[in-house]
Amino acid sequence: MRIDATPVEFAQIDVDALCEIGLLALAVEAGTLAVTCFRRAAAAEPESPTIRHNLARSLILIGDLEGAEAEYREAIRLAPEAPNSYIGLARVQQSLGLRGEAVDNV
Repeated sequence: MRIDATPVEFAQIDVDALCEIGLLALAVEAGTLAVTCFRRAAAAEPESPTIRHNLARSLILIGDLEGAEAEYREAIRLAPEAPNSYIGLARVQQSLGLRGEAVDNV
């Protein structure tokens, strides 16, 4: 069963619920659903580094490495003390062939 096979209406769902659904979607690699959830959550709470980090993870699943790089950078701007976004950024940059930048971010 594919959980991202049918569009889901999120109009009445709160941010916490969107994040929970997004995390479940990440766990089963349902990238499209995860991206939808975390984009809507980020629109509601744009200053949340956790939501930005998880949006980046979701974008990787659908192959949007440039988008993931931008979201990791935003997560780092919002929470420069959190190491996971630096690691994610470095991995994305390495995948994009930006090895020098990746090494600088670790």
